[in-house]
Amino acid sequence: MNDYAVDTAIAIKWVVSELDSALVDEALRLACTYGIAVYYALFVALVKKHGCGGITADEPLVAKVGKDFPSIKLLKNWQPSP
Repeated sequence: MNDYAVDTAIAIKWVVSELDSALVDEALRLACTYGIAVYYALFVALVKKHGCGGITADEPLVAKVGKDFPSIKLLKNWQPSP
């Protein structure tokens, strides 16, 4: 891994959230609505809850939820902020 990649990874602000029943309920609703696994739905629910962006390499996930969650981007299309 080059220095730029390491520096970028360190610069990313990670959001940590306790797993609460409201988050799980939302994830289950999202899983059923979009036909995705609950662990993917937890990722989407966290993006929704915190109003932040999400980065994933999972193209089928973005294809299913991207229209309603445009802040979820594919890793291959993501550009770091200058």
